[in-house]
Amino acid sequence: MNRLITYLSWLAIAAFTSCAINPPPEPAGHLGALYKTTVPGTWTGTLKWDDTSIQMTKLYRPDGTASGVLLIKKSQGGVSIVMPEIRFQSRWRVVGDILETYDVRASVPGIFKPSEVIRDQLISVEANRIVARAMNDGQIQVLERVGTSGR
Repeated sequence: MNRLITYLSWLAIAAFTSCAINPPPEPAGHLGALYKTTVPGTWTGTLKWDDTSIQMTKLYRPDGTASGVLLIKKSQGGVSIVMPEIRFQSRWRVVGDILETYDVRASVPGIFKPSEVIRDQLISVEANRIVARAMNDGQIQVLERVGTSGR
């Protein structure tokens, strides 16, 4: 009987410890719901490929519209070339834990296809930082809220 109590005690400790170390995953759609309430405001982020970086500043509105600017910089041989800014407008929606950006119109024609939908899997959503993975190429994208002083 003592062995059984000892064994059950160890099982209980293991179960509680495992729950504390690995909390159960959030239900599907939790990050998406959090995103909808967190994202209104201005955010910035930078994507990099080899010698090219694209910095985005984007204002998300609660009604699902957004606008912003892209700055593209290419570095080669110790020289950096900054392209003229590209202004854009878009719409956004959340489906489960997937952010969809669509109806993107840019100041430079042809950058986005009229029917293009950009999908990002939300990884984490905090008041001043959002992390997502691009579903087309797997690249991690980090957005940080602009003007967070005093928040």
